[in-house]
Amino acid sequence: MSDTPLPTGWCVVPLADVLDRLHDGRTLHHGWSPQCEAEPSTDDAIWGVLKTTAVQHGQYLEQHNKLLPSKLRPRANLEVKAGDILMTCAGPRVRCGVPCLVRATRPRLILSGKMYRFRVRPDLVEPRFMEAYLQAPPIQAQIDAMKTGISDSGLNLTHERFHHLNVRIPPLAEQTRIADRIDELFTDLAAGVAALERVKRNLSRYRAAVLHAAVTGRLTESWRKQHGTPDEPGPKLLERILAERRRQWERRTLAKYEKDGKQPPKGWRSRYPEPFLPGTLAHSTVLPGLPDTWCWATHDQVGDVQLGRQRAPEHHTGTHMRPYLRVANVYEDRIDTSDVLQMNFTPEEFETYELRHGDILLNEGQSMELVGRPAMYRDELPGGCFQNTLVRQRAIAPLVPEYALIVCLAQFRAGRFRKIASITTSIAHLGAQRFAALEFPLPPIAEQEAIIDIVKEKLSLIDALTLEVQRGLARAARLRQAILKAAFEGKLVQQDPNDEPAGVLLARLGSGPENHAAGTDSRRKRPLERTKAAR
Repeated sequence: MSDTPLPTGWCVVPLADVLDRLHDGRTLHHGWSPQCEAEPSTDDAIWGVLKTTAVQHGQYLEQHNKLLPSKLRPRANLEVKAGDILMTCAGPRVRCGVPCLVRATRPRLILSGKMYRFRVRPDLVEPRFMEAYLQAPPIQAQIDAMKTGISDSGLNLTHERFHHLNVRIPPLAEQTRIADRIDELFTDLAAGVAALERVKRNLSRYRAAVLHAAVTGRLTESWRKQHGTPDEPGPKLLERILAERRRQWERRTLAKYEKDGKQPPKGWRSRYPEPFLPGTLAHSTVLPGLPDTWCWATHDQVGDVQLGRQRAPEHHTGTHMRPYLRVANVYEDRIDTSDVLQMNFTPEEFETYELRHGDILLNEGQSMELVGRPAMYRDELPGGCFQNTLVRQRAIAPLVPEYALIVCLAQFRAGRFRKIASITTSIAHLGAQRFAALEFPLPPIAEQEAIIDIVKEKLSLIDALTLEVQRGLARAARLRQAILKAAFEGKLVQQDPNDEPAGVLLARLGSGPENHAAGTDSRRKRPLERTKAAR
């Protein structure tokens, strides 16, 4: 924006020159971060401390606060008031330097230690204009350049740097016209975005409904009527899968004895680990009815469930380095290999942790909302393995892996994984054993294949519509930025030659040095005392 010509009647001044005095004579307040309760203050009579999420770009969300413990004395001098402009000053890069104007607020909410509070002189600057100005892409870029810190996850914006941000000041009347026009356009834009968000939520609900219908038999109700009784109903299919499960265990066990140069001991087959049965999980729910040709099983009965290999310093180097997937690579029904790490897997370990086409990977350690998020491995990482932030479910033939994925997606969308997860300080853990014991609805093979085809068709339509919604939201975001850019280049509203030029107004009211005439870009450091101007 500094490269664009300054419109007639505008001037450029440091932010400090247009700040108003607060109740204690200062021009900027830095908040307070006491140890608060986990729950918010919902009573206007009880003090709360704002969370940084209360400050969004151009939006103040007072409900985002934490209850101040009764044993702590509130700092009433930091109470947020209508007319304050708030800006986050610490946090991840995208959350540091976020501004909003407090148009209205409930009482007894205190400024957080990760934000600033300031006001602009109303005889010089329209507060809504300043809020919008601070959101403009070129200004956000300037603010971003002022941030300090070692990594993008934790940056700071010091008030010494922020005070010297250059502000383009139009005539006061033009500021009001700009702010009014932005409000008008943003209101229309917000209505469109809200409509798109509703469509997005409805599509998400429809996706969950399709998956739920798929694993309860409702999706293929007419298909069953057309095809009649299957040759191999679910219970018979389960017997065949369990027989194959035992054969695989016996084959692995004999191979281990042979590798160790030992003969299998007498009765070794009796050591076979029986799989979990439906209803054995501590978090079991009452299982609903299924079609007559289906049956209930568990993930353990129909699949080989394995937790990934733990990452440790001794595995960071070695002669058998291999790429591996971790929780950051596994999204819902999608694997992202743009950021893949490596560690050492011995040949024996590779046999256990090797990924094969059709394996289902689930997030083992995640936020409560995302725990158990599943995707199928489709050879995206040849020769790859997986880490213990993931659980692998490998379907046992003749179970169709794509149907097993549908079951996992349905349980993820229904919140079933959240119900069985254990929670640490900030992470929910699915648990390989808990997942293994989870119920699994098993239809006949032919119906599994029919379910896969129907679900694929319906989800493809949902995906296409979701993509259109995302494109619409992206266009709205670009339009918002274009509106702000045009506003502060003097292109959003008509200029009035009768407006008092900003430089004349500033000089008349005694704000700033004389070199703040139109077009001048002053960066001179000024003490905070100079910000008070005579009224």
